[in-house]
Amino acid sequence: MVIHVLTNETYTGTWYFGKTKMIDDGKKRKPKTKCGLGKQVPRSRDEWIPVEVPQIIDPDTFARAIKRKEELHVQRGGHAVKEYLMKSHLTCSKCGYAMRGQFVRRKHQYYLCNGRRQVVSLCDMPSIRGDWVDAVVWEWAKMIIESPENLRVGLDDVQKELEQENQSLFNRLGIIEEQMTQYQSQLDKLLDLYLDGNFPKEVLTERKSRLEELLFNLGKEKNDLLAHVRHVTMTDEQLNYIEGFCAKIRKGLDRVDFNTKRQIIELLDIRGKVAFENGQKVLYLKCLIDPINSEEHLQRLPMQISPSLCCHNGTPYMVTARLVLPNYGRRTGQKRKKNSAPCRGAVLFNQG
Repeated sequence: MVIHVLTNETYTGTWYFGKTKMIDDGKKRKPKTKCGLGKQVPRSRDEWIPVEVPQIIDPDTFARAIKRKEELHVQRGGHAVKEYLMKSHLTCSKCGYAMRGQFVRRKHQYYLCNGRRQVVSLCDMPSIRGDWVDAVVWEWAKMIIESPENLRVGLDDVQKELEQENQSLFNRLGIIEEQMTQYQSQLDKLLDLYLDGNFPKEVLTERKSRLEELLFNLGKEKNDLLAHVRHVTMTDEQLNYIEGFCAKIRKGLDRVDFNTKRQIIELLDIRGKVAFENGQKVLYLKCLIDPINSEEHLQRLPMQISPSLCCHNGTPYMVTARLVLPNYGRRTGQKRKKNSAPCRGAVLFNQG
């Protein structure tokens, strides 16, 4: 109790109002009492409103208490934490929130969607075993590093699947482009009518605003669809670059500790998205091999690595995969199939 008094600035004689504010970050939340709708973020100190209150401690005592508290925190090293390989690199496909690590019943680590922690739960994505996710991600990363030439295996089949998957998107894109052409033609005719003076200006203005809004919405939908269209290509030149890059971090890969694994995850910029499809937990992974931004990470790895990268004109390459995670019984926490593989899926490659 004493430490809370000594480290609370209010007891120095000044209480501050308006330390935080609410902003709209585009995510749905239940309105908070007296706060409004949105995300609560801190204000800069010069925006705080000071209010005088009775003084209990002097400013010098407060400053010395804060300094001592920081020293004690450094000495004891903070609280023990669990190691999550994909910390800050995993998101939920349903709501877009980040997945956080959680230790359950002192036995298992899980990744849980932050959308479930809101005042009103915004997501029903099931939690997933953290140790299995981390193991799957690390094996996938090792596969890329140790055998990058295997990325060519099955590439033709994946290309055919993607073409079928993208066909519906291309059909919708065709419809959108036709509608945009029609609306643009109508907008051009409105301009001619306005110049002729045959229609009231108010009618033309209203019609013009409506057409412009339709064109804007169609253009936005078109861009979203184009962002979802995926292409998979791999040339011999690209494959040679990936092999040269992976050779630099291949040595001693089986003997690395958690911190080194985490650095490799950062080096490859591996990120994942969790989905629930047809009763299965699916992990979509992607890594970006960027020769320019990877130089600093390579120098921090404890393995013997040449500091110079095979810079393929500074072009980043992206590798993606869809992996099916194991299923567990709801009560026992055991896998349903004793000898089931940790994951299965397709590995894709494309140029970023």
